[in-house]
Amino acid sequence: MNKKISIVLFAVSIICVGLCSCGKRETEQQAVETVAAVSESGAAWEKYADEPITLDWYINYSWFNTGWGENVVSQKITEETGVSINFITPSGNETEKL
Repeated sequence: MNKKISIVLFAVSIICVGLCSCGKRETEQQAVETVAAVSESGAAWEKYADEPITLDWYINYSWFNTGWGENVVSQKITEETGVSINFITPSGNETEKL
């Protein structure tokens, strides 16, 4: 019985390896063209580096009332990085479940 199971597992593994290796392979020329296209358009972080970003952060505590930009540390972080945070808190009872 063990011999039959091992033969079946071996056959399945051979089939899986064969299927995985049949994917489309990129030629060296296509890889060079792709790298050239990315370098011409530039990286996304460089393209959008000057735009300010606001992140929404849900905090499941109704008592949390600290706002972003109300202290020196958060003001400096926003000044240096351009990132600010919008804290979202529940308006009702945070212990209630859906």
